[in-house]
Amino acid sequence: MSTFPSPVPKPATAGRGQLAIARTRSAYINVRNGPGTNYRDVNDVRNNTVIVYFPASQTADGWLWIEQGTVGGWVSNTVISFENISGPLPTNTRPATPYDGKIGIWHWKGDVLPENTIDDVARNIKNAAPHVSQLWVKISDATNRDGAQWQGYWDTKRALAIDGPQSIDRWVQTLAKYGIEFHAWCVPKGTHIDAETNIIIQACKRPGVRSLIIDVEPFNGFWQGGAEGIRPFMTRIRRALPGSFHIGMGVDPRRHHFDSIFPREWFPFINSIHPMAYWATFRRTPEEVLRETYEIWGSYGRPIIPILDSDADPDDMAAAITLATQRHRAMGLSWWRLGTISPAGWRAINQPIAVGNPPSTPPPAGFHRPGNHCSARSARLRQRQLYR
Repeated sequence: MSTFPSPVPKPATAGRGQLAIARTRSAYINVRNGPGTNYRDVNDVRNNTVIVYFPASQTADGWLWIEQGTVGGWVSNTVISFENISGPLPTNTRPATPYDGKIGIWHWKGDVLPENTIDDVARNIKNAAPHVSQLWVKISDATNRDGAQWQGYWDTKRALAIDGPQSIDRWVQTLAKYGIEFHAWCVPKGTHIDAETNIIIQACKRPGVRSLIIDVEPFNGFWQGGAEGIRPFMTRIRRALPGSFHIGMGVDPRRHHFDSIFPREWFPFINSIHPMAYWATFRRTPEEVLRETYEIWGSYGRPIIPILDSDADPDDMAAAITLATQRHRAMGLSWWRLGTISPAGWRAINQPIAVGNPPSTPPPAGFHRPGNHCSARSARLRQRQLYR
């Protein structure tokens, strides 16, 4: 029978703990009940998760005491390093947005959902993820035939379809019963300025519509108005809405797409940037995609609220939340999209946004026990398409 030395508790001289992102040499590392590999494995720490470590506890051979959630123990500094997290950002260092401290879910159209009523949609969101407080609903798209259509043109579930201002009112009022805000989004083309902006203005003027996000991407089916079309398009919208109305812009954050959407021309009209950090679609890791996102868009001069991949491995989703809020200091998050989120994905999403001061919680559901030292990344790859 194997025997283990008696557990070694947290040293009385451990001193003040430091909040940090754990950077582990493998997907998971062991936490032991004493400072050595001969002690029992009592927990695992996953890469890119938030922990508290105690520098003063370090032994001569490099073992330290750490805590994650309600569990504490010893780890070797040969398999872990620490990316310190500072305190919360001062509130006066950046413009406020309607998304601060909140989680949003993007909604495309009713045909892709199992629900048949707005009540069912809202109830199921709150049952799955009580921390979600925003639904970002597509209101319109443009067509070559008549210039623009309400999104219900492409939706056969009439109870969920957005066919005009009255449809928006139903959504706003029903979501409000469940504590969910309505935010509008659309795909502008810039080819029929009056037709497109008329729909957008009608939607944004409805009581309870909190913001508008325009989806501007460098692909077929998206903006076609060129650099010269941006000012007349956005000026018409801005003149019709209150000056305080928030307009964000969704973008593909990859380096080679930056100039092709004319970011300088959009800048005067835009209050926030929503980069599509779709690591599974891009066949990369959340860390790589978020790093490139902030390298490219971090100096743009607008708050960044990342759009994260909801049809992905839950471990990657949890890592993306940590990296976005703790390393890159995102004040809010959104997820693309409703209808693709698994039960485990909902559990990963359902945690409060806490920038620089994350809550002390146990590891999320799906936490790997000893013996599983590799994170099984999702093999599902999604092809980006035009979502009408």
